[in-house]
Amino acid sequence: MSPASGLREGDEVRLTLEPAHLLRATMLVYGLPLVGIILSLTAGWLLSRPLSDAAAIVYAICGLAAGLFAGRRQLQRHECLTRFIPRIEGRANAVSDVS
Repeated sequence: MSPASGLREGDEVRLTLEPAHLLRATMLVYGLPLVGIILSLTAGWLLSRPLSDAAAIVYAICGLAAGLFAGRRQLQRHECLTRFIPRIEGRANAVSDVS
């Protein structure tokens, strides 16, 4: 934070993030694990019909882990990290908007 911005440590600020970037981050964090679960359950069902409850749980956990790993790797890329950094828009209002 530069002194020219008029902000000091401890000041409350308003942060902004481009809506498209927020949507993309949401898809990486929530969408990839969900897709991983669905794909792994579909693959499990195709490989071992009928799918027992225990097998479905194992497939779902494996898909969740794969989706989380893929999302984390995507978010760690440099271009992805710079895209999801919020900007300081200005000083926060003294009056809270929360009712």
